[in-house]
Amino acid sequence: MYNRAGATIGIPSATDPSITPRSRRVWAVAAVFGATLAGSILGCGSSGDVSEGTSGAASGATSGMGSGSTSGMPSGSRSGATSGAASGRPTDAGTDADATTMGGDADASAPAPGDLGGRCLEGGLCSGSNVCGEAGVCAAYCDSQPKKPLPYNIAPDYSFVVISGPGAPNYTVVSNPDCNATTFPPVAPKRAPTDAASDAEASVDGGDDGSADAGTDGSVEAASDATADSPADGGTTEAGEAEAGPPPACFEILFNTSTSDVGSGYGVAEFRNTPQGGGAKPGVCIASGAVGVAFWARASRDGTIVKFGSTEANQCTMDTMGNPVHVVPNDVSAQQAICPGRYEFHLSIGTTWQEYIVSIPAGADYDNVPGTLGGVLKGFSAVVEPTDYWDFDAGASIPTYILVKDIRWVNTWSGAGDAGSDATTSDSSSDAPPSQ
Repeated sequence: MYNRAGATIGIPSATDPSITPRSRRVWAVAAVFGATLAGSILGCGSSGDVSEGTSGAASGATSGMGSGSTSGMPSGSRSGATSGAASGRPTDAGTDADATTMGGDADASAPAPGDLGGRCLEGGLCSGSNVCGEAGVCAAYCDSQPKKPLPYNIAPDYSFVVISGPGAPNYTVVSNPDCNATTFPPVAPKRAPTDAASDAEASVDGGDDGSADAGTDGSVEAASDATADSPADGGTTEAGEAEAGPPPACFEILFNTSTSDVGSGYGVAEFRNTPQGGGAKPGVCIASGAVGVAFWARASRDGTIVKFGSTEANQCTMDTMGNPVHVVPNDVSAQQAICPGRYEFHLSIGTTWQEYIVSIPAGADYDNVPGTLGGVLKGFSAVVEPTDYWDFDAGASIPTYILVKDIRWVNTWSGAGDAGSDATTSDSSSDAPPSQ
């Protein structure tokens, strides 16, 4: 800078004890004014250069002119943040803000603590069915548990048959079933409420497999005292809760509806690993890749229709063309072609033991069904609907016994096996068909 006499005026050092703080502020203002005036008079540089010069002087002034420069301009680097603010360019602070915003977006997309893939909460807790893994990250329950390899026989784990639905009082589990009975105990058909008093002595429709009279070869016991939550051996714990025992050779269920209305009369039999039928504890973890649940079944009358399923209540009622569907083929590929992604299918079963399958959608994540604590809670199900068990001409029910056994989750299916009319049950839990 120059005085009126043209002499150079040096900017005093910030450490000069003779300069008061007020004087330093005066020198700073003078430096800014001088730099601005010089740029305007000389017309040198663009507006951006002028503003950068201005900001540089201001930066030097603000810092107490610590560089000892005689020009009033700092010898070191300018303040990028101040420079950008003066020039209208993006500032370093703005860049930092952008970086923070980008980082915030990344954090926002990351799983929240406690969620699947997020950090475990205090105390090693996670939300829902997730569990805290070894790395302190929440994982799905079955990711931390051993899984049942396929094929997998469900009998040891799914020993509770849970009966539910509005028709539950008419859908009962038979105790001590005779898996090879060819005749069945007589059961009086039920009529609509106004006709309930008639036909009290009518017998069960035995279909093609024999009369309704009780046989002498070990017929099944009537299930009038069966509970809606029946263990395999009917035992109880000290607390009175049903206790599972060794699985029976087969399961037998009697359905004798009191109405022809599906909505108020259907019954559900679910094979579960818990007697409560809810999410009281996790289900069984099963290896991925299952194509369906294979099983052997027969009924007291030929052509009995049952809606079989597995882990989810997701029935096939309409095909891909919008046509109604009832009975489907006993084949994995055909079922999924008709109703892709479904788990429940109506099958027609006969009076002799035969192998059937209810398909599972390809790639299904059955170990992580929403609303459960993880694992497969329902290994198999059999749903009966009144319209298939009602004689509309007579206005009465058609009491029917349904028997199932050897229920397995499988990863391959080569077609149904047929044990023949004189089939006997298999007492083993292997995947081999019952012996002849």
